[in-house]
Amino acid sequence: MTSVPGLLQTEDYAAAFFAKSGTRERNRNLNVRMHRTKRLREEDPLVLHALIDETALTRRIAKSSVVVAQLLHIIEISELDNVTVQVIPDAAGAHEGLRRAFSILTFPPDTIDDLGYVDHAGGNLQLVKAPQVAELARRFANLSKIALGEQESRELLLKLADHVST
Repeated sequence: MTSVPGLLQTEDYAAAFFAKSGTRERNRNLNVRMHRTKRLREEDPLVLHALIDETALTRRIAKSSVVVAQLLHIIEISELDNVTVQVIPDAAGAHEGLRRAFSILTFPPDTIDDLGYVDHAGGNLQLVKAPQVAELARRFANLSKIALGEQESRELLLKLADHVST
């Protein structure tokens, strides 16, 4: 929520995102991230529902042209049938997504239970207990209610891209 999700990042944006890492770590993270993004366009693609705080979209982690390209890329990806992107506008004020970013991974029935990941300074924490994952799902549902709808989110992304490019 507080950063552009990795699956939605362009290569240039991701490179800027990892710029403060050592060369080896940056290259490894970049390669992994770019490999994962391809999963959104495969024959049997990943399904992604991303909530992004507006401040993450306006953070200048790279030169303006890279940020604009990133915003336009999110719009393009959000038009895929398997991808939903919602932006939590600044007007929403403080919300529970600001505390820390988290992800919920849902798997096909009769495989493995859903997993939760909570980001923190040292990496992330994997949650496997059903009540913990259910709490993350509750938070996600609450946040999706305060987020803009899909079309409104695309319109805001386009507006932000226009603003950054000027």
